[in-house]
Amino acid sequence: MTSPAGGPPDDAALAAALTPLVARDGGPVTLVARRPNACFSSSTTEIVAVRVPEGGVREVFVKYARQAPDPEPRCRHDVGYCSLVYERIVHRLPVATVRSLGTLTVGEPPVAALVLEHLAGSLRVNEAPDDSGVVAAAEWCGRLHAWGGERLADPALGFLDRYDLAYYRAWATRARRLAAAAGPVPGWLERVCGTFDDLAPALVSAAGTIIHGEYGPQNILWRDGVVHPVDWESAAVGAGEIDVATLVFDWPAATIRRATDAYWQARGVAPPPDCAAVFTAATLYTCLRWLPDPAVGGSAEWQVGLARLARTAARSA
Repeated sequence: MTSPAGGPPDDAALAAALTPLVARDGGPVTLVARRPNACFSSSTTEIVAVRVPEGGVREVFVKYARQAPDPEPRCRHDVGYCSLVYERIVHRLPVATVRSLGTLTVGEPPVAALVLEHLAGSLRVNEAPDDSGVVAAAEWCGRLHAWGGERLADPALGFLDRYDLAYYRAWATRARRLAAAAGPVPGWLERVCGTFDDLAPALVSAAGTIIHGEYGPQNILWRDGVVHPVDWESAAVGAGEIDVATLVFDWPAATIRRATDAYWQARGVAPPPDCAAVFTAATLYTCLRWLPDPAVGGSAEWQVGLARLARTAARSA
């Protein structure tokens, strides 16, 4: 996890930047404590406690912009995009959410950050005592997709990425390119990429909706039986099966069945006839997107990603 350009902002600068977002009467806030987010993130994140003028201490979650955008094909965007998702989508949803308080700019050189409510005492859904967290997350996802599918023509949502065939196939092209940089592309990898190229049209023809885009357990908080998805920087218009495949990846078959049943029931529609093919394509897409660049993550991470892709492809055959 990298730090913002120039290092984390000092306490006084951060308190001043947070004041208009967290102080109801506009008075200055005082920074009480700050600690790094214990969970992995590709961005620098921290939990900040401030004393507010109206009395008491309030904790917020601060996510700083990454120093450089992801290379193409890109599914993750900056904090400005994420803030729009919260403003125009998340805050309108008829389900439990974590509220965004807005964005700030702080430090030297200045760096943007997104400020969210901090959901104290929460776990990731995969840390629930059983699979009830994942099933609840699948139901939440179905309700999101039911809501989003009815609003695709809303001009306020025109900023969203809209996944097309070229976007999906670019991930297989990327996998081939990364493998070729290390030597000949393995035959099995070429076959998997070819299979995905053939299956990708099913993702385009599937009923589109607003998707989270990275709906894995690491991005879904769970507290008192209620799920609260976060990290909306990959929100887009695409096949809903992408979110479901990401959520249930590597879970036991019985859990996958329970979760997918809960999803379709919450979405309010029956699984389409080509559901299996779309789900397979979505699962392979998830694996391809998770392949790390060995030039960035190192050879060991690359090998882990390849093994995961090979294992998934074998199960899907």
